[in-house]
Amino acid sequence: MKRLLIVEDDQALASILSRRLTRHGFECRLIHDASDALLQAREFRPSHILLDMKLAEANGLGLIVPLRNLLPNAILVLLTGYASIATAVEAIRLG
Repeated sequence: MKRLLIVEDDQALASILSRRLTRHGFECRLIHDASDALLQAREFRPSHILLDMKLAEANGLGLIVPLRNLLPNAILVLLTGYASIATAVEAIRLG
């Protein structure tokens, strides 16, 4: 089974994503803050990660490199409602 770690501070959106993606064959785990993301990634070992760029107390961009180092083969998708060209370039640069 595919494992998906959802790092999203909007709990309602995270729940909707989890329910929907569970129906598509993912085992989902929800994390609502950046401080728990690496710990849960280490424990859960997801094959896929949905990462919110704007977390309540942190910027999701700061988690890309540590997540990539921990799980180099995981598929990582950065979610944001605050898109800009500069942000997209930075996210790609970080992996």
